[in-house]
Amino acid sequence: MEEQAKYQTKMNEMGDMNKVDAVNDVNDERLIPVANEEAPRTRDEQKILNTRLRLALRTGALPFRFIDDQEKHYRKIIYSTGIEVGKKFTANKDGDVWTVREVGK
Repeated sequence: MEEQAKYQTKMNEMGDMNKVDAVNDVNDERLIPVANEEAPRTRDEQKILNTRLRLALRTGALPFRFIDDQEKHYRKIIYSTGIEVGKKFTANKDGDVWTVREVGK
C-alpha cells in the first residue's frame, strides 16, 4: 500500500510537470507561426493581411502572429470582429510583430 502511494505521488508530480511544460509551450512566442515574412508594402498585400486576420478571428485560429511596423487599423478590425463573433481579443505589438489572442485563453 505504501509503495502504491509513493508511485501515485511520483506520477502526480510528473503529470504536473507535463502540464507546466504544455502551458510554457503555448506561451512560447517562437512556436506560433508568423503569417507573413515582412510588412505589407502595397495596398493589395494589406488587404490580404486584413482578410487573413479577420478569418483567423472568426474561425478561432489563434494565436495569430503577423509582421507590420505601423498601427494602421488592426485594433479596429480586431475589436469589430470580436463584437461580431461575441468574443474578446487582445492584440500585443512587440517591435513590429503583432500577436492576437482570445482573452481568457
